[in-house]
Amino acid sequence: MMMMGILLLAVFVVGCSGENKSDFILYVSDQSFDLSPVEIKVYIDDKLVINEDFEVGNQHNWNEFRFKLSPGSHTIKAVTAEGIILEKDFTIVARTYGVLNYWNASSVNKFTFDLHYDQPMFQ
Repeated sequence: MMMMGILLLAVFVVGCSGENKSDFILYVSDQSFDLSPVEIKVYIDDKLVINEDFEVGNQHNWNEFRFKLSPGSHTIKAVTAEGIILEKDFTIVARTYGVLNYWNASSVNKFTFDLHYDQPMFQ
């Protein structure tokens, strides 16, 4: 039986606040038993915003990171120390959510990114 690992980065954008800025809340979770800890660097609009090692722990724990971003178009880039890269454009609007997953197993090592307009549920 092959064990499949996930690194889940959930991107939450919750309305607007202050000077026409959107709250951008990024949750990071290492779900990978095959690679723990996993070193992940996350860039938003070419600026390094996260550079940490994440432990799998109990698999259902998320680390929260908060940013202020202007409404409109942005780019998120995620990179592992092993050279797995994802780069995607996304748009911040009121109540926009995104989920970035890192998959690590013996035959699959990749990121995926999806936007949601309803808050994703985590179990």
